[in-house]
Amino acid sequence: MAKPPPPARLKKPVAPKADRDLAKLPAALQSRAEAAAAVAHDRLTRAARAAFDEARAAMEQAARGYYALGRALTALKTPGYAEALGYAGGFRALCDEGLGLSKTSVARLTTAVEQLTAGQYAALRPARVDALLDLAAVTPADDTRAILDGAVIALWQDGPTLDVAAASTALLRASAVQVRDHLAAASGRRKRGRTVSTEERLLTQESAERLRAAGSRATAKARATAAGRPSVFDLVGLDEAELRAAVSTLHKRAAAKKR
Repeated sequence: MAKPPPPARLKKPVAPKADRDLAKLPAALQSRAEAAAAVAHDRLTRAARAAFDEARAAMEQAARGYYALGRALTALKTPGYAEALGYAGGFRALCDEGLGLSKTSVARLTTAVEQLTAGQYAALRPARVDALLDLAAVTPADDTRAILDGAVIALWQDGPTLDVAAASTALLRASAVQVRDHLAAASGRRKRGRTVSTEERLLTQESAERLRAAGSRATAKARATAAGRPSVFDLVGLDEAELRAAVSTLHKRAAAKKR
């Protein structure tokens, strides 16, 4: 089976920043202030842990819910079920009008139930399962089982290979886009106008993940320019310290080039 993402877990707490103003207080006041700060930090940590546990439980519940939905949809595909519920258009009409589910969503959920156990689905998590099935849907080969098993696959005949087990979810999505772009070009349906390349899209996804891992709320975005020319990139949501650090890094890089 494809390698599941690492389990949600708590990291070692980050020590709060030292308050320089405390050092200016008399020793007795400083001691009381530090004790009050420690109590406040402990209260904050306990509240954060409770919110984290709630988020993790919600993720697990959501995975169970999606899988249960897939099983129910699989049952509703039984001939006559949709008509018995008043949908003359059949299963597709039931999903569209009765449940508000797109054809793509239904296909993902029913395929997941056909190919994975509830435990496997929960371990991989819905977002990764969706990315795996999207990739399987666009690759020319009949490789759904191989992709879900985490095999090394060829994206197209004589094309680049991908180690599915080692690939991040972002890379899986970018690879699906790469396959679509390749097939469109091969069939003469090349995209017109301004586009962001697969490599540029993957760079923004990886950069956004690294920003989140560093504790930043910022994200990266790519903006297409003229057709055939490279995109430009934006860092959106930097705080003041992050902006100063980014500008400083660029300044040092420019200075090094002049030497």
